[in-house]
Amino acid sequence: MLNGQKKRLKFCLLAILSASILGLICTPVAVRSQDATSPNRVQTTPSPIVIDGRVLFQVHSISGFSAKDRADPVNQSLMDSLSNDSSTEPPRVQIVRQDNLLTLRLNDQHLLTVTERDLLPGVMPREQAQRWQDWLNKALQKAQQERTPGYQRKAFGLLALALMTTISLHMVVNILKQRLLLRYVSLNPQQSSVRRGQSLVFLGILGLKGILWVTALIYTTDLFPLVRRWRFQVWYSLEKNLWFPLFQLGENNYSLADMLLLLGLIVGLWLLVGAIVRFLKAQVLSFTGIEKGPQETIATLAHYGLTSIGSLGILQAWGIDISSLAIIASVLGVGIGFGLQGLVNNFVSGIVLLIERPIQVGDFIDLDGLFGTIEHIGTRSTQIRRLDQVSVFVPNSELVSQRLINWNYGQRVVRVTIPVKVAYSSDIDQVRQVLLGIAKHHDGVLGYPQPLVLFTDLGDSGLNLLLVVSTRMPKNQFLLKSDLQYLIVKRFQEYKIRIPYNQHDLHVQSPQLNALVDTWTQQQTPQPTELYYPNAISRQGTIRSSTFESTPEDIGVGAMAKRRVPLQGLDIEQLTNQMRSQNGIDIKDRTYRLRSYPKSFLGCEAVDWLMHTQGVSTQEAIKLGQILIDRGVIHHVTDEQPFQDGYFFYRFYDDEI
Repeated sequence: MLNGQKKRLKFCLLAILSASILGLICTPVAVRSQDATSPNRVQTTPSPIVIDGRVLFQVHSISGFSAKDRADPVNQSLMDSLSNDSSTEPPRVQIVRQDNLLTLRLNDQHLLTVTERDLLPGVMPREQAQRWQDWLNKALQKAQQERTPGYQRKAFGLLALALMTTISLHMVVNILKQRLLLRYVSLNPQQSSVRRGQSLVFLGILGLKGILWVTALIYTTDLFPLVRRWRFQVWYSLEKNLWFPLFQLGENNYSLADMLLLLGLIVGLWLLVGAIVRFLKAQVLSFTGIEKGPQETIATLAHYGLTSIGSLGILQAWGIDISSLAIIASVLGVGIGFGLQGLVNNFVSGIVLLIERPIQVGDFIDLDGLFGTIEHIGTRSTQIRRLDQVSVFVPNSELVSQRLINWNYGQRVVRVTIPVKVAYSSDIDQVRQVLLGIAKHHDGVLGYPQPLVLFTDLGDSGLNLLLVVSTRMPKNQFLLKSDLQYLIVKRFQEYKIRIPYNQHDLHVQSPQLNALVDTWTQQQTPQPTELYYPNAISRQGTIRSSTFESTPEDIGVGAMAKRRVPLQGLDIEQLTNQMRSQNGIDIKDRTYRLRSYPKSFLGCEAVDWLMHTQGVSTQEAIKLGQILIDRGVIHHVTDEQPFQDGYFFYRFYDDEI
């Protein structure tokens, strides 16, 4: 349910953002298309007729008079009539025909002449004059009313009410902010999502407060004629400066406002394309089953394509001839040749990475000693997250030109090698079995390809071995290697397997030093004590106790007897009970090729258990298993195989159903 609410919320936000950006794009483009036919748009801009800051209509220039020259005297006459008229009746505007032209007169004085340039499309001169007369009379009547004491008292009351309402709505918006934050935290418990949600809520609330106070400012300043006139003068001066032509491109003049609107369109296009690409990734590509790497490639290429097409469309609709950009392109080419080589190289390298795809998002790579996971492939750089979770941004040109190892490219199985050195006195078969046992019982090591122990070299101080294992998690290979090394040291300590140090023998040949050492040794050696022997006992006789003395052969045989179980005098019943006990082999139901084998165990697991508990070698453990088959204790589940060290199922006859 929460996921559905989040998707609906994201869809609504995307729709609102798209509509706003499209509205922003369409409005100025339409205005621009209307003005594109007039090369001197600023010079022919009409001037407004204003009463107390309210624009009534506009007049155009005529031969010998600009629009401003015609509008300024009219505006001044209107203000003078309101200032000098002390009667209760407002000034009246009348229509008079003079020299075949319709003119407007105020208090029997010429005010304005209706010309052909002032006519709206499809409107006759008489109708145009009547409209202006009606607008002027109503504006003069309202302006005179706003100068009365009664209106001023009412205006101050409305001002106080507007301020109180704005403050109240401001408090309501603060309460809404707290509830939105709590709601977002309940829907997104992750800390990163909470921070992102807080930023979005703060921006939205800030925009809402801005709209609220701007609306209140416009309303309150519209209540008083004097403040309204000041507001109009400030806005009119600002608008005139913004539309002042800065340069000419082709047949069109471009002002600061044009550039700001063009910049706004480009930013809006970038936001809209970003929203479309995110929607494409989240709602389309994620349901196609494509891997994450190709999804990022398609999304990036779509972002480039939509941005390029949209930018050309905006420039064309804005009235800019695309062919005129050839000069800018040539200048840009010179700049690329001198100072932008690295930027262009990285950009082109990014395109090469997206097309050839030697690396993809999620791959674990080694870039000349930098180990990490690809997080994002951008236009200029690629984000790599190292093993210590620190993000590194690498220029794309380095990924193309330097030596790079992609552990995920092609196959998903990675070999991990661990060098091991043991002393020359170690039992090499025992060392091999210990290493294989460690590898087979580790969860991160694959059973196939099987782990290997390679005898690589006879070293100066020990035997050099190499443990080779396989894993499906390339980015965890260092953790796996560390874990296996911990287990190797622990098992070697348990089995008394010695890891040698580098040994260096130093031989000193000096006759004087040898004589000095011999003399010192004789001086430090005590004289032997003379013992008295009776005549019945010979001095050369010796007393030997079998309790305290034994030959090296006897010691070796005893130790071997303790470590190994004799096969001839084997207690089958005791061994069977040990194997079926709680600490015995793993007996459970197993499945192979859609067929179930209840209460069975693996031959390789039984061999490992016999070697570990009975102290026998691999061949002796296989012989023990075969003895159990010959004695009728265990059998192969299909009675097709003898006892082997492998992935074969065996079962005790006592477990037969």
